[in-house]
Amino acid sequence: MSSKQNGPPKPRPQHRESLSRSAPQGRVDDAATVEQSVATPGGLRLGRSGILRLVLVALVAVVVVELAGRFVVAQSAFGDDLLPRLLNEHRSNAEQRDEAGRATDILFFGSSTAGADFDPNQVPDDRAYDLWWAGAGTETLDAFAEAFALQLFDADTVIVGITSRELNDARAAENVSVLEDAERSLAWRRVANNDALTRLELLASQVSVLVRHRADLRRPTSWVAWAVIEQSAEGLTTDATGRLTRYRDRDEPIMSEADIERERIALADYAVGGAQADGLASLLDRLVEADKRVVLVFLPVSYEDYGPLHPNGRADIDRAKEVAAAVAASSGAEFLDMSDLGEDRTLFGDFNHMNQRGSEQLTQRVLADLGLD
Repeated sequence: MSSKQNGPPKPRPQHRESLSRSAPQGRVDDAATVEQSVATPGGLRLGRSGILRLVLVALVAVVVVELAGRFVVAQSAFGDDLLPRLLNEHRSNAEQRDEAGRATDILFFGSSTAGADFDPNQVPDDRAYDLWWAGAGTETLDAFAEAFALQLFDADTVIVGITSRELNDARAAENVSVLEDAERSLAWRRVANNDALTRLELLASQVSVLVRHRADLRRPTSWVAWAVIEQSAEGLTTDATGRLTRYRDRDEPIMSEADIERERIALADYAVGGAQADGLASLLDRLVEADKRVVLVFLPVSYEDYGPLHPNGRADIDRAKEVAAAVAASSGAEFLDMSDLGEDRTLFGDFNHMNQRGSEQLTQRVLADLGLD
């Protein structure tokens, strides 16, 4: 070997200094850019232009997904944003009543059955409001009352309406998406507040489908259930009294095959006396402790159409009525049984929601029995 090879190693050249002394100005800028670049997790270093390109790609991706989401909603796969829209309608109605100086002496309260069956227009002088929440069991209604109803309305009398459906304790996996279609969203807890973060969130929900349906995005299996439950939200709106308007113009029950199958699944393995009975007790206790006159009304269902969907037919409905009466008695609430109206199917818009004639008849009876007419 030559002496050049055997000698001590020469020090490495200082590349940065070489570049700064002899390279053209453009090369110096390149070197500075390298020093100011950002390393990615894979070890790739990105300069400012690369970072800007990544941000642009991300923004384009978000816009594409947002537009795709809007297309899906437009095809009614999720309905017409029923849940956030319903909450906003109730809140807007409450604010308008306050601004107009209209007192709400009587609050009708419950799920969509209460929304259809009670008619606040039967109360003189616009003193009543119908506050309902879609698809809720009694546990959900309890949370809804705490975080939303008691915040917006200061009624002296609260009339709670339930059917056998709200008291169903069955929580088999195949029932969850149906019985808890509304429960998966706790949006009312946020809407009941009025802080800056809540207002920002509500604004974002109004602008973005991705924000509005983030609960569905976290649980994609709910998409199919939601599409079946609410193929179209047309008619699922409130009037100025909060009443559900969908069923009032029907002369008899109208149900699709999807409606029937949905309820058959929801009522499978029907059972009462457990968690939903506890939820009802908590709801009534909460209202009584708030110094309200509390009345629990066991609402009618069309026996001919809805009874056969229960595993034990009318026996399940009668059992739910017994549990409801017992819970009301233990909570100190009044109890009214209106289930006999279920013998006349022409009073219903579908198997468990009353039409205009039915709601007028039921509400007038309730008011008369309570001395509020």
